[in-house]
Formats: sequence, structure tokens, C-alpha cells
Amino acid sequence: MRRFMLELVLVCTLASLAQASRASEDSPGKMCLAALAAIGGPGHPLACVEAPLGVALAADAERAGRLALLSQAGEQRFSRHFGRDVPRYAVIEFDDPATLGRQRKALAAAGFRKTQPWLSRAAYVHAYQDSLRRAAEARARAGSAAEAAVGAAGDAAVAKGNDQLTPFALEVNEAAVVPHEIGHGWYVEAFWPGYGIEARGHYGGPGPDWLDEVAAILMESGDSAELRRGIFRTVYRGEGSGFLAGYPVEELIDLPHFLSRVHPAHGAGNEVQAEASRTGALAMRVLSGAEAQDHMANIREAALFYPQGRLFADFLIDRTGDPAVFGPIGEAFGDGGTFASWLQANGESKGLASTVAGLDLQWRAWLDARFGRPGGRRQ
Repeated sequence: MRRFMLELVLVCTLASLAQASRASEDSPGKMCLAALAAIGGPGHPLACVEAPLGVALAADAERAGRLALLSQAGEQRFSRHFGRDVPRYAVIEFDDPATLGRQRKALAAAGFRKTQPWLSRAAYVHAYQDSLRRAAEARARAGSAAEAAVGAAGDAAVAKGNDQLTPFALEVNEAAVVPHEIGHGWYVEAFWPGYGIEARGHYGGPGPDWLDEVAAILMESGDSAELRRGIFRTVYRGEGSGFLAGYPVEELIDLPHFLSRVHPAHGAGNEVQAEASRTGALAMRVLSGAEAQDHMANIREAALFYPQGRLFADFLIDRTGDPAVFGPIGEAFGDGGTFASWLQANGESKGLASTVAGLDLQWRAWLDARFGRPGGRRQ
């Protein structure tokens, strides 16, 4: 019943947005006029729909309206957690990466300080299926399978992966990922104006990776937040399964390490991920042997970095009573400070310890109160 009601709400909301989008196309606002002029004029085949502080461009008004709705939800969350409006932005849906670079440069020149590419659903489905097929076929060939078995392995992988490509699954994915990805750019532009993430090939901005990721996580939908909390709780209690089974709980809750570490996505295959981030496309690399084991370790670390970020954000909000506490922390980083120096100057007034070591003790006590004693803690 809950899923049915959610689907009904989505259908009704999208219908309303499509109606509003058609009206917007008849008389586009100033931001849409500027965006369309930048990428080729009012006759350009992309439709444009405005959110309060940015625009969404897509092949038709319904898709543009959907992206504008998700972006607007992210705008509201950014204001709530950082105490400021997002920079002017554009989300642009595309099929062909070849035209994307020129369009993004044109939008930037027109005053859109952050542009977020978003792969169209048709292109996403094709890329997702192609990646699954190529990976499965490569594994089959590595095992000296006959060519017929190689093809069958690819077909089976695609059939299994199609569970993630239903309309509902794609809606849920977009609700989390669209605001998450553009949230990275909003955060960087807010505190380091003009910093070009794509030009430098860095995972995020100049600040520490933990807040860069937390900023994006805070933009996600409530369902995504609950999913991340659930993963953390399961591993914290020593109940992880699959590739999370047996993960050391002490590493999960090691706050000084979390606050100082480089994002795990910088591990094996980072160059592939960097290219995927720039183009909005999917990328998959087939590994074997020791390299595959190292890569899996990085995947596990990365998979837990997001739940760690979600719970640490919850902790800061709960301890300070201030959902916008991330704004002054971001300002401190933008001014060249550190989290340790921010804590020393502001921790006590915010209900936090004045040192990272003291904060770690508060964090562990908070987790104990929330989830009970952690399973598998090293003595």
C-alpha cells in the first residue's frame, strides 16, 4: 500500500509539473530564456523548466519538470543545512556526451555557476545493460567458457540487472542521485566560488572529503537517508552480509580516521570513475586476481563512507540542535581553517567537544545510546 501511494503521489506530482512545464514553455522565465539562448536559442529542441534558483533542461517538458522538482527539493535542503541559497545552476539531460562540453561552457558563460549533466533514461538503461553484459562476458571468457556460454552469461546478467531498471526503481534512484550530485557542486561553489572541479579532475572541492560527501548526502531524499542509516546500523551491530560481512566495527566508528581520510573512491579504478563523473556515463572496469581483491576492499570502504557520513551528519545536528551547523563549518574551511580549529573556537558553544578526540568520545556515546553496544568491537 505504501509503495502504491508513493507511486500515485509521483504520478500526480509529475502530471502537475508537466502542465506547469507546458505553460513555462509558452512563456519561459528569465532563467530559461538565458539558458536556451546560451545553448542555441528559443528554437533549441531541449525544453526548459525553472526551479526557484535554477533551470532543468531535457528533451521534453515532463522530463525537465521532473528534474526541476528534484532540484528544487535539493535547494530547500541546502538552505536548511547550510543557511544560504544555492548558486544559480542548470541541470541538463543528455544522450550524447559529444555536445555536452560546449553546452556546459555556454551555460557557465550565461551565469549558471554550476551545471550538472544527467544521462537520459534511455541512455542510462543502455549503458547500464551494456556494462553488465561486458563484465559478465569478460568473466566468462576469463574462465575459458565456450562462446555460446559467454553470450548466455551476458544475457543472464542483463536479465538480472533489469530489476533495477523498472520505472519505479528509476524514479527512486533519481530522487536520491540528482540532488546528491548537484549538491557536490553547490557546496564547492558556495565556499570556493569559481573552483572548477571538472577542470582539476579532483573528486571534490578543496575542503576535506568528509564534508564534501556529507553536503551531497544531505541533499538526498528521506528514503535514501533511511537506507544509509539502516546499512550503518546493520554493520554496527555486526550483522553485515555479503561483502560487508565481518567488517570491523571499530573501523566503522573511528571518527578521527573518517574526518582525515581521502574519499575511498580515490582507490582502484578512480580514473574510470573520474571519467564517468565528467561525462555522466556509466563506467565499469573488469579486474582479476590481487587487483580485484584490492578493488573490492575499496568498494567496501566506499560503500560504508556514505552511511558514516549520514550518521555523522545526524550526530552533529542532534548534538548542536542546529540543522544549519554545516554552514559555519563550510565557511571555516573556505577561509582556510580546519575542523580542529573550528571545534576549538566553536565546539563548546555548539554543545560539542573542543577537540577531535573529545568529539570521538561524544560520537561513540551517542551511537551507544542510539543503537546499543556495537557488535564486534575490539577490546
